[in-house]
Amino acid sequence: MDEESSLSESRVPQALVAASGALLFVVILEALGRFRYIESLTGVDPIIFTGEYLVGVATSLPFVIGVGYAGYWLTKSSISPRRYRRVGIWGVAGLVASLVINGAMIVVFTVDATWLLVGWLRWAVAIGLGIGVAIGISEARAVDSAIEAERAELQAEHLEAQRDLLEYLNSLLRHEVLNSVNVISGYASLLQEEHPSESRSHEYGETIQEQSQDMSQVIQDVRVLLDATHGTATFDPVNLSEILREEVKKADRTYDTAEIDASIPDDVFVPADRLLRRVFGNLLSNAVEHNDSEIPVVTVTVTTTSETVRIEIADNGSGIPDTAAETLFTRPETGQPDHGIGLYLVGKLVENYRGRIELTASDSNGSVFTVELPRVSPENRGRGKASRRRLPSPMPSNPDCRRPGVAQSHSSGLVL
Repeated sequence: MDEESSLSESRVPQALVAASGALLFVVILEALGRFRYIESLTGVDPIIFTGEYLVGVATSLPFVIGVGYAGYWLTKSSISPRRYRRVGIWGVAGLVASLVINGAMIVVFTVDATWLLVGWLRWAVAIGLGIGVAIGISEARAVDSAIEAERAELQAEHLEAQRDLLEYLNSLLRHEVLNSVNVISGYASLLQEEHPSESRSHEYGETIQEQSQDMSQVIQDVRVLLDATHGTATFDPVNLSEILREEVKKADRTYDTAEIDASIPDDVFVPADRLLRRVFGNLLSNAVEHNDSEIPVVTVTVTTTSETVRIEIADNGSGIPDTAAETLFTRPETGQPDHGIGLYLVGKLVENYRGRIELTASDSNGSVFTVELPRVSPENRGRGKASRRRLPSPMPSNPDCRRPGVAQSHSSGLVL
């Protein structure tokens, strides 16, 4: 649609309001004219409410007011502006048809009284325009409804095709690619075992195994993403406290030089699935692996309300640059894995659980990632779908966690 056509369509509501005002103005002028005409002829008090005038005004005023209201209502309604032109065409068509029909009747009945002729034409214009606008609006709504239904059907077909494709990709990754990677990793281990540690062949084996393990991790992440975006899941209550404790212990065993402190209340449940542990496993790994401090210190703090659970993961690194912070949870571009698929995966999972994740602090003293999830009771099993609501925004920040290297006190080992 070109700009000129769009502009003309946007003027249709204004034209309807203007037409309604013009008809009302004609009614007023007609009343004044009748008043002066009768007074001049009779010399007595005028009586303008004759039968034909009263009936004409009473039957046409609702149409006049309706046309004006239609012009106002169109701009507030859900009808697409692209349909305004059709409404205008129907209005003009109704007006012309009414004038033709009533004009023929005027000729047949030989109306020669001026005010009767004026009133009849005014009535014909109001009735024709009102009926035409009503038909135009009905047609516009029907067209929009049909387009919306067709769009919904196409979207459903597209989603079904996507679902089938995701299932195929997941199966392909699991049975073909991942198995091949495991075979490569196995042969790399054999290569290392059959050659001395100082040999080039042993070094090649180590490199192959490291790369295959990295590839395996990427495949696992992609499979998790496919699961997270596959359809609409119904979540059951998951014990967040247990998952956090397990992931903290795992990170504590994996990273010997790191100090991981955790304050986790007992038995906090959220609507989720088995993929929830990937969220916190990923965040804890990032807090340590991308920490340039001599001794990485990570603090996990959980606070709850009756409706939400807030998990803060703070580190004592050098912070995240502003340029990187803007794209932390966006899909990495090909060939530019600055933050890898990890945080993108985390963001998709949290979104899938109808929560949100934010980088709530980042400076030279470290960073704080905050995850907020809906809270449910353990008895709500099978009702996770009803709890799938996005939490209100913005997320309130916790000043105590904005300087994790200073405001937080850390002790060695794991505190649960």
